[in-house]
Amino acid sequence: MRETGASTGQRLLWLAERYRGDGGALNVFSCFRIVGHLDRSVLQLAIVDLVHRHEILRTTLHRQERELVQRVHPPVDVAARILRAEDRIPLRSADLGPEAYTRFDLGRDWPIRVGLFRSTDTDHYLTLTVHHCATDGWSQAILVRDLGALYAWRAGLQPAPLPVKAQYSEFAVSERQRHEEARDERDIAYWTGELAGATPLELPADFATPTVTTSASRVMIEVPPQTIKRLHTTAQGLQATRFSCLLAVVWAIFKTSGARGEALPTMFANRTRRDFQDTVGFIANVLMLRLPDVDEHITFAQLVAAVQHKILRAMMHQNVDYHVVPAVVGRTASRAPLSLLLNFSSGLRQNLSLPGVLEIQRLELMEDAGSRYDLELHFAEYRLTDDDVRLHLSCRFSPTKLSRIEVAKLAQTLVDGLASLPLEPDVPVATTLRG
Repeated sequence: MRETGASTGQRLLWLAERYRGDGGALNVFSCFRIVGHLDRSVLQLAIVDLVHRHEILRTTLHRQERELVQRVHPPVDVAARILRAEDRIPLRSADLGPEAYTRFDLGRDWPIRVGLFRSTDTDHYLTLTVHHCATDGWSQAILVRDLGALYAWRAGLQPAPLPVKAQYSEFAVSERQRHEEARDERDIAYWTGELAGATPLELPADFATPTVTTSASRVMIEVPPQTIKRLHTTAQGLQATRFSCLLAVVWAIFKTSGARGEALPTMFANRTRRDFQDTVGFIANVLMLRLPDVDEHITFAQLVAAVQHKILRAMMHQNVDYHVVPAVVGRTASRAPLSLLLNFSSGLRQNLSLPGVLEIQRLELMEDAGSRYDLELHFAEYRLTDDDVRLHLSCRFSPTKLSRIEVAKLAQTLVDGLASLPLEPDVPVATTLRG
């Protein structure tokens, strides 16, 4: 057993898990329906190999005096610790709920659970539940990719995957060395100056506490193909990234709808070092972007240029999560603002690929255990084939803070805003959104 200090992200998530009190809110859940011939014994070997390959999946967190440490356990009795294989048909969300939402004891449990449920010999469900302290969006794509590669290797169809260059404990050590050598001072100085006097985005007053709460806490919308094409065309014409255009639209809609504030928390991958490109663990950072005001005269091209400048500057200083920056972000006085997070991922959603299987469907749950934020907006762009690019918006929200009806209206407004993207760059943003 090896022991190293926990990363900043692990410490933040450990505190959130310990003190927020609602179980399963920090679980990251994936479910696949596998139709066709599946060699269950080979898949189980691949699952064990996956835990061998990524040591964060067999890591527990412990408090020692005033420090939080991570302990990496040897890969012994892996299947007994994490795998549940049964013959049943989990077709309803209620059947999958225990797999998705059961809380991890981070000091005792390994931060992964796998369920393999057989309906018939040619119909299976595979569930992967990983605690957020051991994964992020980038890492989830790695896990799905590696599980498919390990299955193919165990089936004798391809060579074993190359070893991982760096484990998560090495990332934590590298992060601590940066702190001790004061290499983060430049980043902290940037954020301190950038966020001085800023207030976080406060949504309009019609996002009130609902009178009736429901268990459903996710709204998902598939963006139409013509809207995706319009987003790509607009970004190319402005020589900007798709994320810059998308963020500009989201920000413009918020600001023209009466939202107050200048800063929006946004998730960044933080994969700046090549050694950590294939490392599984919570490496992503939340950065607070201070975005420009949206008046009646600013054109879409001007807004996109300003937003892209902010994104590029943030990426140059993304080693520091805004939670550890000195408290320079102010609060609005009218009411406690809802916590909001925006996330955009591109090319990370990879469906599970198992050789010999006829079809694999990725299933989504509408009910959710909760969120670290009152509202999370996650735009995910993924490519099924060279010519088939998809984009969907997933809104994860707290049903005690937000109305599902209002969140659904907001989601549709954001998608409609993308559909109204101007092909002429000098059109004022307000005019575009009204049109």
